[in-house]
Amino acid sequence: METRDQPPTSSKKSRGLEILLVLVSLTIGYALIEASYRWVLYLRYVHQAVYPVMTSNVRRTVTTFGEPGSVFGWYAPSKPFTVTQYAPDGTMFDRHRVPINNLGWVSEYDYARQKAPSEYRIAIVGDSLTASINNSKPWPDILQRKLNADKGLLSRLKVTKISVLNLGVAGASMEMMANPLAVIARRFSTDMIVVNFIAEDLSRRHTDDFEKIPPEPPRLPSDVPIADKGLPVPHIDVDGFEIPLDCKSGPTIPSNPNCRVSTMWYASSDAEYSKDDLNRIKRKAARMLLWDRMILSPKPLAILELLGKPIIPRAAAADSSRTMPVTREVEDRDIGIRALKVIRSLSKNMAVLHNPLYWHLKGHIYSTDQKLSPILDPFIADAKGAGIDIVRMEQFMPVDKGEGEWRRWYNHLPYDGHWSDYGAEIYAGAVMQVIRERLLAKNNKPTTQRVF
Repeated sequence: METRDQPPTSSKKSRGLEILLVLVSLTIGYALIEASYRWVLYLRYVHQAVYPVMTSNVRRTVTTFGEPGSVFGWYAPSKPFTVTQYAPDGTMFDRHRVPINNLGWVSEYDYARQKAPSEYRIAIVGDSLTASINNSKPWPDILQRKLNADKGLLSRLKVTKISVLNLGVAGASMEMMANPLAVIARRFSTDMIVVNFIAEDLSRRHTDDFEKIPPEPPRLPSDVPIADKGLPVPHIDVDGFEIPLDCKSGPTIPSNPNCRVSTMWYASSDAEYSKDDLNRIKRKAARMLLWDRMILSPKPLAILELLGKPIIPRAAAADSSRTMPVTREVEDRDIGIRALKVIRSLSKNMAVLHNPLYWHLKGHIYSTDQKLSPILDPFIADAKGAGIDIVRMEQFMPVDKGEGEWRRWYNHLPYDGHWSDYGAEIYAGAVMQVIRERLLAKNNKPTTQRVF
């Protein structure tokens, strides 16, 4: 009986060894590709030190801001701080003192929950263009002084004092302006709410629950700050700096790829830093931030990149509002209108002002080539359809003096772009005209005279 020849055992072993070698080679090859890809990403982040930084010698703490019944602001109460600003290349270009009042708002004047019988109150809600930490003169304070200097206005209103409350918070969205900022304004028994926004605010997000106004507690919290109430915001420690983390979603931890370091740093020291020292700290912060999410990540980063789902969306270690795109225009407008409706429900006397940036005066968005009109004009039209008038403030400013004058209004262009001390005076005068006309509208015809 014939039997078929069987392949020798050595041939089977050889084939198995070849397969094993192929698998090992593929594994090693992928590991090298993955390691190289991670190293390239790492170098991009670590060496990207080109973003502006603002340092402060007072820590911002998580206090009772936004809690039911609270009138506290964003900053540690009664703790003015020094701000030092550095250009993207690390060069220091500005240094000034920011006044913080008894309730943690940016102002030279203290606020009280209880309104005096002969007092008229105006609360201004907005973002950093209202908060005014980028210059030493908050324009809401200037506005208050201008209004109180108008004795005829005080007489017509039958009041002895007009108070202007600066309830601006840097980075605020339209949602935040509605809740909690306008809610806080109501706790101050304000007679008028002014919404001071920029077109870029429409694309910012704060919370999806901004239309749900929580009930006020039966017993209001104390307006006296408690020393141990605040907790440090989530941050990383780098050579004496506390660098907060800005996270678009997920937990506020360094390993979350949706987190970047904030461009607002805090240090107990009030020292100035050289360009080399600051850039060294930036690179070290990037290494700390990216170690877990990149070097130690178990996810196949190279494969995810090929599939169009990169775990690292772009090479940017820091989160700066200057790079924030304006997108989702229809959704943005809808949320903005809903926010304004919430504010109107809290105060029937509402004025809405569009605060022009330098780039807006040139017809585009925040240091980009994206046109302003397709973003702002439809929003103004939708607001008008909802019975809300939006005032474009450049019509009350001396824009006809030209770009040389415009540049004086804004702080250290192109690095910053917030109001300068001179610009704060100009803008306060423009806002005064709008508010004065509104307050006297029942008795006088609107004036066309500019007040600066």
